[in-house]
Amino acid sequence: MSLERLLLPVYVPRWMHRAVLGFKRAFIPQARINESFQVTPGFTQQFSQFKEQSCLDGRFEPKQTDWFPHLNDDTSETGFDPHYVLHTSWAARVLAKTKPKVHVSFGDSLYFVGIASAFTSVTFCDIRKSGLPFRDIEEHSVDLTSLPAAWTGTLQSISCMHVLEHIGLGRYGDTLDASGDRKAAAELARVLAPGGQLLMVVPLEDPPRVCFNAHRLYSYSQVMGLFPDLSLLEFTLITNEGQFFENADPGLLHGRKYSCGCFRFAK
Repeated sequence: MSLERLLLPVYVPRWMHRAVLGFKRAFIPQARINESFQVTPGFTQQFSQFKEQSCLDGRFEPKQTDWFPHLNDDTSETGFDPHYVLHTSWAARVLAKTKPKVHVSFGDSLYFVGIASAFTSVTFCDIRKSGLPFRDIEEHSVDLTSLPAAWTGTLQSISCMHVLEHIGLGRYGDTLDASGDRKAAAELARVLAPGGQLLMVVPLEDPPRVCFNAHRLYSYSQVMGLFPDLSLLEFTLITNEGQFFENADPGLLHGRKYSCGCFRFAK
């Protein structure tokens, strides 16, 4: 057992606290700091203060070897990813409003799937298994470009959010196919029941482009062209700056870089 450990028991009585710390500072060298961490003088001062407080608290022994600095989180506002926080919130609100008996999610964010399953029955379909532990979520492994024939016209409420732009680019082990997104869109339209709703979310940019093997960035007209037999009920636009435009004018997309389009279609 090290001398430092002997001088730092789990609990130090308050009356001994300052004397012990003074002795340590004078005679025991500090532990070697992980040189990969770039810390500030303010961080080390906070650590010293917290270490003294921990001696009185008696539960934990803070060590420099356990440092895990997060130096960019002290902000005036809570930051978030506008695309993924807002589009999943938009979709959850649609489901809360429309109240489908069963909602089928094709490859959506698991945050959305897990939360939506708290208030509606959810079937999750993806090329890979999710491993979600909730018993009220049914799962199917499917290829979105070739869905089961028996599903034709049977699904009343479906979503495919931030998925279509990846299909055919090989990123997730799928087959390279420049028309993969078109095939998947046609399949989604096929399985949607008459009167049913499709929640479609994709990244938008003007002009459109593809970033192999990450994703496609669509124009508004390209997305509309993927679903010629469906009717658009709602278009909501989310910007990188976190702006949220419900029932947005597509003209807002002119010259805009990497935004998020939320389309609600009906059959």
